[in-house]
Amino acid sequence: MIQKILVFFLTVATCVFAEWTETGIARCSGLFLLNENDASANVFGCQILDSVRTDVFDVDAKLRHYETNGSWTYKTWKLKPEMSVSEMEIRTRGKFRHLILEASVAGNDEHLRALAVSSFQLSDSLFYIGTRLGGGSIGTLKAQWTTLVPNGLLDTMDLEYEARYRTKGAFIGSKFHHHVAEVNWDFLHTRRAPFEDVHYAIRDSSEGFLGRLNYEYRGADGTLQFFALWAHLNAEFFMLRSEENNVKRFGYLELRGNLEGANLAYKNSKWDLQAGAFFLQLEIPRHAERFFETLAPQRALDYSLLQSLSLSFYKVNFRMYGDLSGFLSHAKIQRTFEFSPGEFHLRPGISADFFFAQGELDGAQENVTTALIMTQVRKRTYEGSLSTFGVIAGLSFKVETPKRRFFLDASAYQIAPLILNKELIETDENGNEVVVSLTGNAEDGKAPSKTEYLPFRTGFAFDASIGFRF
Repeated sequence: MIQKILVFFLTVATCVFAEWTETGIARCSGLFLLNENDASANVFGCQILDSVRTDVFDVDAKLRHYETNGSWTYKTWKLKPEMSVSEMEIRTRGKFRHLILEASVAGNDEHLRALAVSSFQLSDSLFYIGTRLGGGSIGTLKAQWTTLVPNGLLDTMDLEYEARYRTKGAFIGSKFHHHVAEVNWDFLHTRRAPFEDVHYAIRDSSEGFLGRLNYEYRGADGTLQFFALWAHLNAEFFMLRSEENNVKRFGYLELRGNLEGANLAYKNSKWDLQAGAFFLQLEIPRHAERFFETLAPQRALDYSLLQSLSLSFYKVNFRMYGDLSGFLSHAKIQRTFEFSPGEFHLRPGISADFFFAQGELDGAQENVTTALIMTQVRKRTYEGSLSTFGVIAGLSFKVETPKRRFFLDASAYQIAPLILNKELIETDENGNEVVVSLTGNAEDGKAPSKTEYLPFRTGFAFDASIGFRF
């Protein structure tokens, strides 16, 4: 069915319009981070794109598959999230004198999302304005929580996350000679997605805002680009257990965040120069009310198990709250060369993106134990800092046939944080301080090293594509 839809749209576009151009690309890319025993994160994906361009009508069709997985071990538990998605996307765009209409649909048999964009412009494009409206469902992210100290009660928990969302936005801009300026703003709202056959699930109810300012100057010798953004997110996450149409909440987390940043770039056929900075603030508020615990393990147990263990009068709940702030700056330089041995066109390149990141953590964890009418609260505070300086070194290579109709493009990147300085201090209810690693474990009773030198051992990324143009 998917192949029939794809063929139909491409056939209409190529038959109705006499003058057209077609582009086909097959592309794969991947990012592999922190492949260690305590933490890892990997993303890999491939897509096939076929597009047709005419004076008044464009059609794009994509088939893609991507996978992501990771793991994190902290003290006595391990978390392993993973996601695998295969989907198709179709996008159409109509270009008229004063009106541009665009619609796209993407998804598979389980999840579907759509986006519609309409804009009005003057005949000389001196002024244009438009709106966006979209929505759909996202999923499914699977996560497995496993305790490293089995107790026979809840040693493994399989969680699934998916969401339904709506987006709406608008943009306004102007094109004057070599200058293009545009302001965008978008709103995002998610609501809980239903679950029927899932025993444990994560759902959210979130609201977000994203504002962007873009400016571009297209000169004879190169292009100057600038963008600035501001984003705000207020999200509530719920961990739910379903048993015989009875739903209980055993986890709750509220997250508030702000992101601001800007980036400046100059590009031409030989050089790509960029510099930017971004600031992040996250807050997890403290909630003392019942059913707003960060984790209430007793509610995650099946009712039959609770009855057999007689745990109705004994509860241990956990509350976590705190603040996290971060800063990231970068400066990139890329040089591309061009050769034409024979009739082929070669474009090798080399790049270096230097970055500096810094973050601070100020948080607390409360363990609340209830036995009959007695309640005991044990509080631990956490203060941490992290700073790193490094470089993302890249190599690229592109080859095109004599008429530039076929091409091969490949690039590889080594992520090398040359210096990493980290510290995490845990203070118990008695005021005793312990310096622990980011995995929650001290090293044989002595403080872990604050500074590490980690050249060429942290991350790797690649991107490769092959295609044609007619």
